[in-house]
Amino acid sequence: MANSAGLTKLFRLMSAVGLVSGVLSIQPLALAEPVVASSLSALPDGAYQFCTEAPPDDWKDGAGACLTLIKEGTTASGYYGYPHSESFICLKGQVSETGLSGSGMAVSWSGNPWSNVPGSSFYWDDEGRLFLAEGDWVRREEEVGWIVFQQAVLSTEGM
Repeated sequence: MANSAGLTKLFRLMSAVGLVSGVLSIQPLALAEPVVASSLSALPDGAYQFCTEAPPDDWKDGAGACLTLIKEGTTASGYYGYPHSESFICLKGQVSETGLSGSGMAVSWSGNPWSNVPGSSFYWDDEGRLFLAEGDWVRREEEVGWIVFQQAVLSTEGM
């Protein structure tokens, strides 16, 4: 990701919109041992990061596509995207055996501009894990814009 100050500002902006309730942090999560995300609903409440690839020895974050979340009961808030990049989608919703279903939000800014918001459904990632639909701009201020997707479904199978 670009820099800590820029990301901290983005997370504050996202929290202000209300989709993400202040649970996001740019600090890496430390897990005692690897966890398989095949069933988010079976996990105890807590903070988790699941990735499609094992992290290299010299990185503190995961690799591939990653889901970083805080689970509380049957709900979770967090983000899904690519570590060490500006490409991610914030998510909030209900956990299930196979993933997370709820809503999503993207931020369009100079580091990751969205010129067009698809009104129809699409898979956001190359892996075909994150399905988004019913997207619309909810706010724009200078170079920053917020896009809310009323429908977001993430499959965690195999992570």
